Amino acid sequence: MSFRTALPILLVGALILFTGCEYDAFEVDTPPEMIEITTDDDHHQFVAMTADGVTVRARALRQGDDRSAETPRAEHDFWVDAVRERMRTRAGYALLDQSDVRSADGTEGTRLEFGRDHEETPYLYWLTLFVTEETVHVIEAGGRKERFDGARDAVEETLDGYRVLR
Repeated sequence: MSFRTALPILLVGALILFTGCEYDAFEVDTPPEMIEITTDDDHHQFVAMTADGVTVRARALRQGDDRSAETPRAEHDFWVDAVRERMRTRAGYALLDQSDVRSADGTEGTRLEFGRDHEETPYLYWLTLFVTEETVHVIEAGGRKERFDGARDAVEETLDGYRVLR
C-alpha cells in the first residue's frame, strides 16, 4: 500500500480515536450488584443499574467561556445552589440532606439527597457534584425508596469509587 493510499485511512482512524476520547474526565467501577448499561446514544457517559431498577448515571460537562463549552463556567457553590433550587422548585423534590463528599481521588464535592412521592410511591434521588476548572461532574442515583434502601451499599460503593480525571 502506498503512502498516498494509506494517508486517508490513517487520518480517519486518528479522527475516530481522538474524537472518542473527549470525555475521559472520570473513571468509575461497577459493583457486582449492578450491571453497566451505557449505550452509545445515551447522553450520560456511564449508566449502571441493579436488578430491581435502581440506577446510577454519571456525566461530565465541559465548562467554559466559549460557545463550544457544554455549560458556562461557574464555581462549585453556584452549581450546588442552582441544582438544589431547580430540583426543589421545578421538579418538586424535597431536600432531605446535603453533605460534603470526596471522590476516590480526593476531589471535594457535594451530595444532595432528595425525596419525592409519585402516585403515593416514595422515591429517593441523590445528586453528587464535583466541579473542576474545566468540568462539571454530575452523578445521579435514584429509584423507588424501598428498592434504593436495598441497593444503598452498591450505590455508595459506586459513588465512593468515582475518580475525577479532569
